[in-house]
Amino acid sequence: LLKDGAKAIIDAVFGAREHRPDGIVSLADIMDEACKPIEQGVSWPWDRLTELTHGRRPGELYAVGAGTGVGKTDVFSECINHDVSMGIPTAVFAFEATPAESARRIAGKHASRTFHIPDSGWQPEELVESLNALQSSAPLFLYDSWGSTDWDRVESTIEYLVAAENVQHVYIDHLTAFASGDARN
Repeated sequence: LLKDGAKAIIDAVFGAREHRPDGIVSLADIMDEACKPIEQGVSWPWDRLTELTHGRRPGELYAVGAGTGVGKTDVFSECINHDVSMGIPTAVFAFEATPAESARRIAGKHASRTFHIPDSGWQPEELVESLNALQSSAPLFLYDSWGSTDWDRVESTIEYLVAAENVQHVYIDHLTAFASGDARN
């Protein structure tokens, strides 16, 4: 009253608005959005998984959890190859592998070969051919962490790749090494 006068008190009483914490919406608020048809997302490398999930849509996050040596990196490599082969700009943050090793694994999925395993029956020109085919399909960015798992650096790099390079899918392999800071040396 002393600071703003009687009008401020009258405005506060008669102009009071209902308090509603952020994030609460009613059905009426979201009715139009809720009634929109569900969009089919980008396919997975596996038809059945695409059918079950209706594909992958922007803003969704998928986390793959399994024991050591079960094949998480193989699953990611298959998905990355699939995305790049479909022309989707993709980024890979592999904290337990060098970019070159990650590239060999992804190229191996492309050619159905094990380029990351020495003396496994492939020829060097097959690797070059597969890498060239991937490179001509869509941009593939591989992050060299130098063993660092600093989230601020990774986050700013992801933001750059999305904004400047139009990256649509980002893969982080693997979260445990990233979260614990126990990446390759």
